[in-house]
Amino acid sequence: MVLRAGYGIFYSAPQLDVTRNLVANPPEGISTSFNNNQFDFPGARLASAGFIRPPSGSLTNAALNYIDPNSPTPYTQQWNVSLQRQLPLALSLTLAYVGTKGTHLEARPDINQPVPGTTPIPSRRPYPLFQGILTSENVDNSIYNGLQVTLERRLARSLSMLVTYTYSHVLDVSSADFGAWQNAYNRNMDRGNADFNVPHRFVASWTWALPFHSRGRLKPLLSGWALNGIVSLYNGLPFSVGSATNTLNNGGSSRASLLPGAKAALPVDQRTIAQWFNIAAFTAPGPQQFGNTGRNILTGPGTAQADLSLFKDFFLSASETRRLQFRAESFNVTNTPQFNNPASSIGNAGAGTITAAGAPLTFQRTSREIQLALKLYF
Repeated sequence: MVLRAGYGIFYSAPQLDVTRNLVANPPEGISTSFNNNQFDFPGARLASAGFIRPPSGSLTNAALNYIDPNSPTPYTQQWNVSLQRQLPLALSLTLAYVGTKGTHLEARPDINQPVPGTTPIPSRRPYPLFQGILTSENVDNSIYNGLQVTLERRLARSLSMLVTYTYSHVLDVSSADFGAWQNAYNRNMDRGNADFNVPHRFVASWTWALPFHSRGRLKPLLSGWALNGIVSLYNGLPFSVGSATNTLNNGGSSRASLLPGAKAALPVDQRTIAQWFNIAAFTAPGPQQFGNTGRNILTGPGTAQADLSLFKDFFLSASETRRLQFRAESFNVTNTPQFNNPASSIGNAGAGTITAAGAPLTFQRTSREIQLALKLYF
């Protein structure tokens, strides 16, 4: 039996790239061009005449970029405690608790967001002479806690396997530095499940060298086979329920409101691609009011995928150091649809409906794919 523990604190490098946004502030952000007609060379403006500069105007009503010069350095704390036990049959079992805490994470709020109201929008901004002021400041935070269970069998008697289960929870205010807060003056309204929060995740993988042995002429045909597989079962990704009707009158958007006593989620046996959640439980917020629902309160369809492969080695030398390997691999061998999150804007046609599946651009959660390959070891 082995007990392990660890702790570390890690500081982020300065986000220097955001400084380039300052050059877009007026009066530096000047766009000029040659508007010559390709069929009128005699009347064209020569390059030696220079650009036609626009008249210098006022900064009033301009959109600005701002970097907080007093932002603290972002840092992450990580800790873990694990207990590992050796078991019979070449097995080992590991139980681990893992935590991660992010502090002073970068955020990009609009510090000139107008408050809800009926008066002209500029009058409801803290700085009424300007439009939005996109800010870079280190004010966000996150927390992850996870239980990890691992059952491992090292290669013994031609079989190795790895079975893992993770139960975890991730909370944050925004999962991206460009995340738009519903209310820039109350960030806690957006504290909730992270965009990548997956509470339950089970993955089992194995490699089995098939025990087919023979001598003589049948040996090249019967020996050298291996069957491999990966089974993945995990929850879907969370999503928020928005309102298609903007009742704030501030140029932004709001989440929907949950009706008193209503349940947002449908029972598992009632969820379909035509209606994944209870759209009747939501309504648009009242005039000049933010929706009362939290961020990422619902979860989309999960993933259930099995990948299988069959390998065959053809040995090219007596020492078996050189060999040609044939591979037949199938991803999502059962061709199970891996549905994406539904449309979630209440008031729009199709709210609650799932219209897409898989993520083929990242080769994850794909439809069934089969590939054949040859690999030479030498």
